[in-house]
Amino acid sequence: MRNQRARSVAGRGRRLSLTVMVSLLLTTLFGPGMITAAATPPTAQVLAGGVTYPTPWMFSGYPAGETKFMGFPSLYNGSSTDGEGERSERYILSHATQRDTVGLGSTVLRQSRGGNFEVMDSADGYVIPSNFVRLGVASGAVYGFTFEDRSVIDETCTQPSCRREFDRWLLAGDNWQRAGKATINFPTRNNEVAWARIYQGPILAGDGKTLITTVYGRYNAQHGWAFFSAVADSTNDGVTWTVRSELAVSTTEQFGEASVAPTSDGGLIAVIRKDENLRGSPIANIPANVALYVRRSSTQSAAGPWTPLDASARLAADGGNSPSVELLGNGALVIGSGRPDNVLRVSYDGRGIAWSNPYVLYRNTPTTGGDADGWYSFDPYNPQGHRVRRPMRHLGSSTTMGIEAITGNQLLVVGDNCASGWGCPCPATAQNPRGWECPQRAGGYPKGTQTGLWRTTVTVDNGRVGRLDLPGMFRRDELTVLDPTFSRYGSCATPTGCRQSYAAFAFDGDARSDTSTVTPNRSLTLRLPRAYQLTGVGAIAYLQDGGADLKIEVSSNGQSWSTPARGARDGYLRPFAAPVSAQYVRISDPNPISKPLAAFLHELELYGS
Repeated sequence: MRNQRARSVAGRGRRLSLTVMVSLLLTTLFGPGMITAAATPPTAQVLAGGVTYPTPWMFSGYPAGETKFMGFPSLYNGSSTDGEGERSERYILSHATQRDTVGLGSTVLRQSRGGNFEVMDSADGYVIPSNFVRLGVASGAVYGFTFEDRSVIDETCTQPSCRREFDRWLLAGDNWQRAGKATINFPTRNNEVAWARIYQGPILAGDGKTLITTVYGRYNAQHGWAFFSAVADSTNDGVTWTVRSELAVSTTEQFGEASVAPTSDGGLIAVIRKDENLRGSPIANIPANVALYVRRSSTQSAAGPWTPLDASARLAADGGNSPSVELLGNGALVIGSGRPDNVLRVSYDGRGIAWSNPYVLYRNTPTTGGDADGWYSFDPYNPQGHRVRRPMRHLGSSTTMGIEAITGNQLLVVGDNCASGWGCPCPATAQNPRGWECPQRAGGYPKGTQTGLWRTTVTVDNGRVGRLDLPGMFRRDELTVLDPTFSRYGSCATPTGCRQSYAAFAFDGDARSDTSTVTPNRSLTLRLPRAYQLTGVGAIAYLQDGGADLKIEVSSNGQSWSTPARGARDGYLRPFAAPVSAQYVRISDPNPISKPLAAFLHELELYGS
């Protein structure tokens, strides 16, 4: 293996193979303002960031005559960085081929290694990429969990415990192997659950061993049939989970899908869907609007404490369908959600307090065929003549998107043109002879009624000026990492079973804990190609217990070190009170080492000139 202190251009040459999309005409959208998700502390700043992306384009569909659907996509970034700094691309997406109902097992998986998405082993048809997670183990094993509980996907599973059990799968190469089941415990509810779902699933916490996921569903009669959205964790690779916090629970209000991610300042953020103004029928309750809520924790623990679920937590009255939240390597947070439209919101400082107005990525809402009240009445399909009704502005695309960070400032986003079943008109089939499940009279779809998937690459400018190109320096052998050894970390019985850390992990644009630079003394020293006027350090890091923030030292010669005076921390950025001239930078965790197998520096950036 080459010396880890420097890397050549070849070490990163393939990490942006998706740039074929960037050759398309770029459409730049700047939000007209900022809105606040919660009370803003005095030190909060609103950054003038921006979002750019090529016009989304349809990349996957069916040949003429095919009657299957292609909707509700889900996405996982399985790319990895090796010790030489080479980025091996791997993206896995899924879509449903049947109508929007439980228990059909119609999920198809496709993967791309930088090119087209090709069909791969789809396990049992229930596991979805948003529920994939890479463990902190030597093999880099990826596990997947089914979205629906086993009472739905296994007709032989009839015990009450099946309502909180999920199939667990191991991705071995390009194929899936059964890895037992995952069980979620609800200690404050005596495990009395009517049904449950794992959605926009697990993340690996900074300690390298704890998995954290959101779960939603409904409790049973003993708890008033209450709807809930909750956060659970696991310390045994996802075999057993324990709900630590209820993000929302109500017998009268319908909370649902949720997603969780780290924040740039070392905490957690959860985004939650809430269906409001329901219109009922004997068939279904359909919301007039889908609200979006946000709760934050100052710690990276499922137990919180979490900010309250009050008026300040309500981010938007609309656009809360299938929310997914991602932390980028440049410290920005992005929420993808919808209904109406497929939209992104950005917290440029990554704390999840101030958010941009929504960027509309994709719209395919019909304009004709609806009722006078703006709703659409589906054709009756049973002897009683009951009808399902949906708002016209909710038809078309399901607005369920797969979003995954692919570089430090870019996301791959995948969505559908038509929701499976109820989004667009569809042909009659033997199973659906009159096409009742589709809005056959709706028209005026701006993107047409073809079932298929679209995608785009979104670039997020965090609004901070003076970022040095550490990745470029690294691959050009201009940046030297002076530390001689890098540790193993993560979840393992012995250190040899843990994930091997590399210097390259600090500069690969991947902010996840499973790609973290760790040294025995939890310190990293850099030699820049020349002296710079440095203005601050941006770092996404996991720190040991103790409460002290990163220690930052600078030097002009690598012998005499000083600690620059710092301004107030702003998300991942530790700004200096005044520019300092330095060629060497040392980043250290000053807290006592109580978790020797924890991750450390997930992503590191310097600012200056």
